Amino acid sequence: MVKRVKSMAKLEVEFGWCRGYDEAIHLSQIFADNVTSSYISHAELQGLRALDPSTWSPNIRAVLAADLTSRINQPLDAHDGERTKLLACGRIRNEYVAVFLVGFSRAAAVAYTEIEDMVVVSAARDGGVGHAFLEWVAEQSRQRGIKRIFLESGVRNARAHKFFEETGFHQVSMVMMKSLQ
Repeated sequence: MVKRVKSMAKLEVEFGWCRGYDEAIHLSQIFADNVTSSYISHAELQGLRALDPSTWSPNIRAVLAADLTSRINQPLDAHDGERTKLLACGRIRNEYVAVFLVGFSRAAAVAYTEIEDMVVVSAARDGGVGHAFLEWVAEQSRQRGIKRIFLESGVRNARAHKFFEETGFHQVSMVMMKSLQ
């Protein structure tokens, strides 16, 4: 499903689910090229993406490629008791400007959407792409009867925190980590 949304910058942003292998590989490169260490959160530390809270894995491109390609054949909605992990993208004039990892879960007592990752290319930031995506994913969630959206963010990513709060998100928990050497 592709939907065009007018962003705050009056550019037409097109969002859709990525279903192709080559597209997923390309999006994994965009992802890797447009994040800083402030993006690292517990999700990156629970897997192979980051070595520690300030250091990406030296093979981050391969790790992202494996993750993103694993999402292309997932069902677009989760069945009762299951979770689906999807890859979405945003384009302006057929140029990729954003990568999004989204999960729909019916494995908990209350169905929810999780925005696992949101990466907008540097040149497109502050143009309304993120706002438009959040509107799009909210509509995708409503169509599935989902009433809650969760996301998490790296503790040092203050710019993102401000953006999320401006779009209606609020902090409901805190994740802490202890490294055992």
